[in-house]
Amino acid sequence: MGAKLIQQINVRLSPELYEEFEKLARNEDRSMGELARMVLEWFMPELKRSGSTKVLTAHAPRKGYSRRVSEELQDELHAALDLIFERAPSTVIERVTEYLTERAGKYGGSK
Repeated sequence: MGAKLIQQINVRLSPELYEEFEKLARNEDRSMGELARMVLEWFMPELKRSGSTKVLTAHAPRKGYSRRVSEELQDELHAALDLIFERAPSTVIERVTEYLTERAGKYGGSK
């Protein structure tokens, strides 16, 4: 059985994205190549399910950010909700929905 050939691709990133990617790799004690491989391995099944990048990005949630809370905290909240919606039983989802709807009513009034 022969060894698999490893292929390499060149990707150009904006300075901001490169900096974020480099910071994430450093924080996780990984090389940028290893992190890129992991991201692509996670991404490819999603891409296959959607059929194309156009379909995938058209359905990607657009997250607006509040200035009152850090983007990082808001991203954590979105990630937690995504996980609940993906894995939790329907009764948990219903309770979370009720709770968030109550809070939206309380805090969602006109400014």
